Amino acid sequence: MKTNAQLGKEVIGVVEAVGKAYVACDAEAVVKCFSSKLPIVVIGTAKEDRRLGIEQLRKQVENDLKKHPKGYSMTLRNPVICQNGDTIWLAADCENRDMETNVKADDSRLTVVLVNEDKQWKIVQWHKSRPYGAGVTA
Repeated sequence: MKTNAQLGKEVIGVVEAVGKAYVACDAEAVVKCFSSKLPIVVIGTAKEDRRLGIEQLRKQVENDLKKHPKGYSMTLRNPVICQNGDTIWLAADCENRDMETNVKADDSRLTVVLVNEDKQWKIVQWHKSRPYGAGVTA
């Protein structure tokens, strides 16, 4: 069941806040988008990018920002959002750019699960992957 337009904007807003925090090189702003009450799982595109819990997430973000000191942008395309009660999941295509060089780093796919925590949508699961055959340029 698809969510209504307002709920969709809220959820996309949370995911885009992660992207904006990466552009701003603000690790704590990234972490604030995730649940502080529930276990979280973050899986990135590199083999070693599997993080469980908020502290591992924080370290991952800090490492990401060391690799991209001017930030890293993420543009969502073709989002699909579904809901069941206080749980929402989103799937989208992404374009990722290194802000220092403004070079497209890669295309990826993103799935995110969010829960309603204290009347705010918080991320509990984030999984980015590269479609088969998608090259990495940066």
